[in-house]
Amino acid sequence: MTSAFDKRYANRILFDEALSASEEAAAIARRARHLRVPAVLAFDPGGLWIRFEYMQGWSVLTRLLRSRRFLGLPDAVLYDIIRNTGRALAEYHAGSGKIHGDFDPTNVLFRVGEPRICLIDFSRPDFADHPDYCRGSIYRDLALFVIHLCVKYPPHQLLLAYRSKNRVLARAFLEGYFELSPQQYSIDELRTEFATCMNFPYLARSFMHRFLRWTDRFDLEYLR
Repeated sequence: MTSAFDKRYANRILFDEALSASEEAAAIARRARHLRVPAVLAFDPGGLWIRFEYMQGWSVLTRLLRSRRFLGLPDAVLYDIIRNTGRALAEYHAGSGKIHGDFDPTNVLFRVGEPRICLIDFSRPDFADHPDYCRGSIYRDLALFVIHLCVKYPPHQLLLAYRSKNRVLARAFLEGYFELSPQQYSIDELRTEFATCMNFPYLARSFMHRFLRWTDRFDLEYLR
């Protein structure tokens, strides 16, 4: 029997958006090489819940990135996971014509030895006040991921933002993405979306933002 978990939504609009986006993403993943998405097993419009496949044995990418030594994984394995994250995102963008909109490591699952990356939570993020948030620039997803990889850490883990390997991984993520994306890479578009994302209230009010605002953590020249 497939393991499952239920997610409830605050209203019918959010429920309908999440159900449609989740089923679309799962259909894309069935044709993809690098993308995995939990299946929708059941849903109840009256109760406003969706039952998703539980990804047994998979880990949240945040756990890897907020480990001082990246869980002790060999560099080759670590780089493959991050490159495949970029590839999986590119497959989702190409298949849906949309962005994820809340593409941070808490919505990315990995499993060592598994070439696919699992993307989750295709519901509207708290900071999006309109249903067309998913029609934005692809660089919104790319910038959010780079922010969480290279900048956003809680106060007690702030030193992790200064690891030199973070920048190598950011490049690996972008390389993986543009390996499969038909679009050409533009650092100027990445800069624009990076600045926009850093002004989202939940990031702009954070200790991390205040502490690192005038450091080279915000300089994207290394991603040229």
